[in-house]
Amino acid sequence: MPEYALEAIAMHNERNGFVSSSEAAARMSRALRASDHFSGLIVATALVMPGKKLREVGVEPLMRKFRARDFARGIDRSRILEVEDLGLSLEEFFRVGLEALGEIAEELGL
Repeated sequence: MPEYALEAIAMHNERNGFVSSSEAAARMSRALRASDHFSGLIVATALVMPGKKLREVGVEPLMRKFRARDFARGIDRSRILEVEDLGLSLEEFFRVGLEALGEIAEELGL
């Protein structure tokens, strides 16, 4: 595994105080933080769907849930917004995240 990937993993939880001067690690760390919070939003959204299945979740329902501050309050939306600093729109990030979790939905029980 590349050193910058290991640094990104260490950095993505800011509480541990790890800092890297690597721009690649910093970018990957932002992506990991955004993904952590976004995966929570996806799962929470799936669990309120009628069949409680990930396949029922689309980008538009996720955008509505993202904007609803009273839904899944533990999810730090500012962390998800960090993807825009990486050159991704929220919609694009949501599509990629849905596709990725969709591939393991059965393993997640969703």
